[in-house]
Amino acid sequence: MTAPSPRLGDAGPPVAGTGALRGLGALSERHTRIVALLGKRLLQIPFVLLAVSILTFWLIQLVPGDPGRNALGQYATAAQVHAWDVSNGLTGPVAIRYLRWLRGFFTGNWGTSFVYAVPSRGLVLGHLFNSALLGLYAFVLMVAVALVLGSV
Repeated sequence: MTAPSPRLGDAGPPVAGTGALRGLGALSERHTRIVALLGKRLLQIPFVLLAVSILTFWLIQLVPGDPGRNALGQYATAAQVHAWDVSNGLTGPVAIRYLRWLRGFFTGNWGTSFVYAVPSRGLVLGHLFNSALLGLYAFVLMVAVALVLGSV
């Protein structure tokens, strides 16, 4: 006995991973891949933020000059500059200063503004809504321009 010949348009049974799945089977496979990718990206976020904070902290240390001297001016004595550095946590190894900064960031102690002499956390959080609104506006504008340029 011979096997029946396939009808026109009959592709045979779907094989996973070949793109031959149709309907709900394809949806669940795509859904699984997207969820896995999103999960992977979400797990990477803390590590990327940590790497960016380390790089930024290190780059700030490369700025020439002494922060105490820059803040107090050229006529400040060496003792005044040293006292300012100590009071602002700018003494000791860079790694220790970074860990102190990181602990302060997570505990909400973001330091004091040099300009306004108030806690920096309040200044940042007070302007967060306006910054988010501006970011949202820029995003909407960017998507609109991208859609127009993409359709050309």
